[in-house]
Amino acid sequence: MARYQVAPSAYGTTYRNPHFRHLLMLAEGVADKYKAIHTDAADSPIDHKVYFVDTDQYSVPDGVESIDKKQFRFLAKAQTDWMSDQDIPHKFMHDAAVGSNRAAEMRTRTLMESGNHALYLRHLLCSSRLSGYGGVQLWSSDWIVYISHNYKSENPLVERDQTPESIGIKNGPFHVINPDKRIVLLGASQSTASIKHCLDTLQTFHYLYFEKDALPLHAHTFVKNGVSSLVIDPSQVMLQQAPRGDMYGASGAIWKHEGVYRSYASVTHSDAEAPRKRGDFVENNPQGTFITTPLPDGEASFVEHPKSVVIMLRDTTGAFPLVSRIDQAQAEKMFKVGFTGNKDPASNTPYYYPSSTAYGDVAESRFKSLLTSYKPQVYVVNVVKDKKGTEISTADRNALLDAILDGSAAEATATKNASLKAEVISKLGSLDAKLFKGFGTPANTKSVLSKHGL
Repeated sequence: MARYQVAPSAYGTTYRNPHFRHLLMLAEGVADKYKAIHTDAADSPIDHKVYFVDTDQYSVPDGVESIDKKQFRFLAKAQTDWMSDQDIPHKFMHDAAVGSNRAAEMRTRTLMESGNHALYLRHLLCSSRLSGYGGVQLWSSDWIVYISHNYKSENPLVERDQTPESIGIKNGPFHVINPDKRIVLLGASQSTASIKHCLDTLQTFHYLYFEKDALPLHAHTFVKNGVSSLVIDPSQVMLQQAPRGDMYGASGAIWKHEGVYRSYASVTHSDAEAPRKRGDFVENNPQGTFITTPLPDGEASFVEHPKSVVIMLRDTTGAFPLVSRIDQAQAEKMFKVGFTGNKDPASNTPYYYPSSTAYGDVAESRFKSLLTSYKPQVYVVNVVKDKKGTEISTADRNALLDAILDGSAAEATATKNASLKAEVISKLGSLDAKLFKGFGTPANTKSVLSKHGL
């Protein structure tokens, strides 16, 4: 720890990659009947501010605030001094990776002071071949991440009697990314969702800059009977659904020319009724209750190129029907525009990872390469069945995904919709015929798509 300017506690223990049972003892929270750990967090990713340190070497995301290199040094010194407080009973070092294979992994070394965060990261991140090999000195990190959940933006800095607020860090949870030093500072955040938001932003920057053919996607990889589908989920519908026994999904995907790797080793969902198991991490934050459960080792860690890509929307505009097959050109437009189904075009965000980015042209080019080289069928699924926003049931969503994965959606009879540039499916398996009526009329479609630049 001292190598990273964090002093171990005078009492207590410093852990590197602690065993699961130790983390269960050190985590703070209440265990339910399944022995899942329940915790509360006052903040959420909505509250989180992202900053990049000024750099001449890299382009930083558009619309993201920045601080200069001197300010970063002040902040880093203050945060590591805070983490060195001798009254903090336990400190943790976690070596792992975003990315499920050496061919697609971003290795991180995370230093933190919370047993809850250490347990969450054990679930979230993928183990690397190097993480348990040869001891602490041989671990080679792409990024060093400091997480100090109690360090606040109003705390004083060491030099010049400044505070983080006085150098431009707004009050509330923050993370600061220094691309030149490969260091990330997270402060004032109890929410594990904020940690994942930071890692999502970080991996976008990392893979689009430092990998020649990698495309990180805010997508779920679903696999059934050896057939895979990438579900791009700007509506975050799938985050509400627990994994199924016969169809498993990994949250976050990294596509390369060999196939698809999962970003993370767990699934986070909000299905409070789903069975939980020992050690699952349940967090209550202002956005709701989220359960993080690790996937079995090897499950969806690598799959062949997807046979289909699904864009899942909550579209209340009336443009999109329940399910349609769209062509490559329209898929590329949707990827770039980031249509979510919201009526306001200003709410659109490109389908690559958080923050509209200066390197979006790279992501768009690689998405086009995926579609051109491997020709997956692209579907748009609208989970809303009326303008009030009423959603179809989980069972109907599962039936749609089943039909896409087993190929019956590709063979289903469809009607061409010139405005949508798509083939609209009007009947599929045992799904209720009423679900296919109402939305996707030509007049609605043409008006909405024009307004959103599609």
